[in-house]
Amino acid sequence: MEKEFYLLELILKKHKISYQINKQNQSIEIGKYSGNNFTIILYFILALISLSILVYFQFGSLFLYLIPISSFLFGMNKLIGSRKANEYSKTISQNGITLFNKEGAITLDKSKIKAIESNVFFDDPSGSEGDLNLITNNDKTYLLFNLTNKNVKYLKDDLENLKRIISQILNL
Repeated sequence: MEKEFYLLELILKKHKISYQINKQNQSIEIGKYSGNNFTIILYFILALISLSILVYFQFGSLFLYLIPISSFLFGMNKLIGSRKANEYSKTISQNGITLFNKEGAITLDKSKIKAIESNVFFDDPSGSEGDLNLITNNDKTYLLFNLTNKNVKYLKDDLENLKRIISQILNL
């Protein structure tokens, strides 16, 4: 069990998702996105610099002005999507998964879980985005994680590793 928690820890650290391990209960509470605001500031500064260069050299094409603006909006959209998906905490233990959301806490034991599925739904040269979903026996889907990575192979590997580790913890 310690090995699974250690591997899970590594992936969560990589994607800047906070967590807390409870060794007595052999559970892990996975919290909110813990990224800092540096990324937001960086997107804004890069877009501002690009626009300044275009204005200074008086490039006339409107299309050129849309590139830095759209890249800023694209980056912000990915960042906000990741924060929203990882906004609520989850507790994973051998007994099951407890998901906390707007409605409150939902506890799903092993008998109620049909499958855990990974899905990469956005693959672009600037980055990839994927989800890890939990499917219940009545085919209800719960989002466990939303991850982003510049390399789609690493993203797929992380999602598959998360899927494998959580399945091992739950003994699915």
